[in-house]
Amino acid sequence: MTWEDLKAHKVKVYSTPWCGDCRRLKTILAEHGVDFEEIDIDAKPEAADYLAKRTGHKAIPYAEIDDKVIVKGWHKDKPGRWDDTLFLEEIETGLK
Repeated sequence: MTWEDLKAHKVKVYSTPWCGDCRRLKTILAEHGVDFEEIDIDAKPEAADYLAKRTGHKAIPYAEIDDKVIVKGWHKDKPGRWDDTLFLEEIETGLK
């Protein structure tokens, strides 16, 4: 999976306005030209419930690809809590 490949998929980002990791994920997606639908789980509590059912967590951000796979939008142990390669690999693995 590449950023270019990701552009061909439907991407949703579950986030909140106050979340720093959420802002970073949305910025990275935008910088790579990936269109996405933002879902504010504070404004839509049912989205938080959906996320918890799918992932077991209400932590954010998460990206949902093609309504099939959900991957976290942060990498706790990585510098800056982010790794491009890991994010794209997680998506590719989930879509297989």
